[in-house]
Amino acid sequence: MSTPQHPWTPSGADPVGRPVPRFAGEAWMDGAFHHLDVETLRGRWVVLLFYPRDFSEDADAQLAAFAALQEPFEHRGVAIVALNRDSVYTHRAWTQTTAGLDGLRFALIEDAQERIAGELRLADAGAATSRCAVVLVDPAGLVRRIDASSSGRVDPHDVLREIDALVDGDLS
Repeated sequence: MSTPQHPWTPSGADPVGRPVPRFAGEAWMDGAFHHLDVETLRGRWVVLLFYPRDFSEDADAQLAAFAALQEPFEHRGVAIVALNRDSVYTHRAWTQTTAGLDGLRFALIEDAQERIAGELRLADAGAATSRCAVVLVDPAGLVRRIDASSSGRVDPHDVLREIDALVDGDLS
């Protein structure tokens, strides 16, 4: 059975059901720089949270909403990795100077060339900023769902509900 093409997926293989793109590098997390390798996240559900850019009103609200629900994600054993084109140094400056972001415990990484976004068919060629999207990765490292937001925001409560439904087998 083939996976249906998503409306935002350009021609090419749909990434749903395929391994998450490999990435490793520096991350800003829990107030310090850390090395993050996607392979170390195997065995856990992972939320890849794509957002347009640091120091923007939408991004401030988006990440603050996820920060407010860190405990329910952690209780479920879910790792959150937020990413866009900005550098980890910009992520650091942003979280240190923006209300509601100073307590982030999840990783912020850079995808400056949009390699990860491109492999997931989320890159917009020629766009100045990254697209807002959530990618759910299962404990085996397979992409299970991709939701791109046309509104520019993703509700973290909806993401928790999707993860619960996937774990319970209510979504395929």
